[in-house]
Amino acid sequence: MSESAVVSVVRCSGYQPEKVLPAVRQSIQLLGGFQKFFKPGAKVFIKINHLAAVKPECAVTTHPVFLEAVLHLVKESGVLPVVGDDIEENFTVSGIEDVCRKMNVELVNLKHVKHRQAGNPENRWIRSAAVPEIVCKADCIINLPKLKTHAATLLTNAVKNIYGFFPFATRVNGHRLCPGGAEFSELLVDLYSLVKPHLNIVDAITGMEGEGPMAGKPVNIGLVIAGADAVAVDAVAGEIMGLKPEQVLSTKLSTQRELGTGDIEKIEIKGESIVSVRLKKISLPAPPWYEYIPSNILKKAAGQLRVRPAVIQRKCIGCSDCFSRCPAGAIVMKDKKAVIDYARCLGCLCCQEVCRQKAIRSKRNIVGNIIMKVYFFKRAVTYVLLKLKI
Repeated sequence: MSESAVVSVVRCSGYQPEKVLPAVRQSIQLLGGFQKFFKPGAKVFIKINHLAAVKPECAVTTHPVFLEAVLHLVKESGVLPVVGDDIEENFTVSGIEDVCRKMNVELVNLKHVKHRQAGNPENRWIRSAAVPEIVCKADCIINLPKLKTHAATLLTNAVKNIYGFFPFATRVNGHRLCPGGAEFSELLVDLYSLVKPHLNIVDAITGMEGEGPMAGKPVNIGLVIAGADAVAVDAVAGEIMGLKPEQVLSTKLSTQRELGTGDIEKIEIKGESIVSVRLKKISLPAPPWYEYIPSNILKKAAGQLRVRPAVIQRKCIGCSDCFSRCPAGAIVMKDKKAVIDYARCLGCLCCQEVCRQKAIRSKRNIVGNIIMKVYFFKRAVTYVLLKLKI
C-alpha cells in the first residue's frame, strides 16, 4: 500500500476551539505529523474554500475556527504560512480575515498575484493554465476544502477545491467548454493534474447536503478527514456520505489517470472506520443521470433529461451575482429580477452556485422527470426480481 493512500478520520462534534484543535491535531498525527510534509521555515500555502462572502454558519466556506486550528498547528511546527483563494468579493463576512489578522498570517486574494503557466499535454480540455506564482513556489500546499454536495459534480471536496487556484476567466471558460457534469468532471481532473496539494484537511464538521455548493442545507457530519492523496480523501468522504467512488466522476477519472487512489480497498483508513461514521441519510442534488442512462437513450432524450437552473422569483433580490457569473450571458435582469434565456443556457449551474439567497434551484422538465422515474423504476424492479430469482 502506497504511503499517499492513507486517510485519517477523526470525530469532532462542533466548532468550539477546544474541540477543533485536538481533532485537527489528531488527524495530522495519524498521518505522521506535519514534519512528514514540511520542515521548519518552509514556504507553506494554505488554500481555503471561499466560494462566497457568507457567514460561517451557512456551511459554504471553510470555517474560520477550523482554519485557526490549522494555522495554530502549522505555526507550532515552525512555519509562517500564507492563506488564500481566488475570490471576487472579500474575506470579511466569512470571518477568515479576522482569523488571519489574529494569527498574524498573510491573507491573499489570488486574483491579484502574479501567475505562471503550467501544462500537461495528456489533458483533454485544458492542457495549459495560469497558476499563481506563490502556489508554484510553495514547498507545501495545504488544501482545506469544505465537504459539500454539488449540483454538477455530485460531490465537492479536495479535488474540486483546486479549481479555485485558477483565474476567474479560466473557470468561466471551463464552464463554457464543459457545461455537463461528466465533461466538467474531466476538466476538473485536467486542472488537478496541474496543481496537486501535498496535504488535504477537510472541514467536515458541518457540511452541506441538497443543492450544493451554495443553495443546499447545512448538515452535521462531525468529522475531520485528512490525507496526502486528494483522490483518496474524496473517495473516503464520498463513502461517508453514501456515495461510491465510481459515482463521483472526478474520483473515478483521477483514479483511471493514476493521479490518486480512489479504490477504497487500497486506502488505509486510520481513526474512525467508515461504517461507524457513515451518514444514515443525506439529500443529494439532481441525480447524475449521465452515469446511468444508456447512450442510445441519452442521445435521443438528452434535451428532456438535462438539468437546468430555475429562478425562484419570490427569493430573488436582484443582486445580479448570477448575471455577472453566467459564462453564456444567458441571464438578464428584468424589473430587478433574474430571468434565464434557456436558448443560451449551458446548464452549468454557475448561477445556482453563486446565489446567496438560494433563489435558484435545479430542475428537469416534466417529460424528463417522467423518463427518469420510469427508467429507475424498471431498474429497481429488475434488481428485486434478480434477487428473488424470479
